[in-house]
Amino acid sequence: TNIPWQKPPQLTFDSTTADDIYIACGTGIQGKKCGFAGRYEEYVIYFSSSIGEEITFEEFEEILRYIDEQISIRLYP
Repeated sequence: TNIPWQKPPQLTFDSTTADDIYIACGTGIQGKKCGFAGRYEEYVIYFSSSIGEEITFEEFEEILRYIDEQISIRLYP
């Protein structure tokens, strides 16, 4: 299907340190996936994962918080 990816209401994460972020989920051939792109100064971080039995929206959001925290600690000590 050609349905554009969107940020589901279950994902409320927002970074206070990233210059830009984009979070969206969609369904493709291999099932539901979510992706994150964040720009921190000149660095761009991308993370994506399948969503379903192995990882939930809540777990995906926990990973985003961890990534954001680790990058923020290193860039903005």
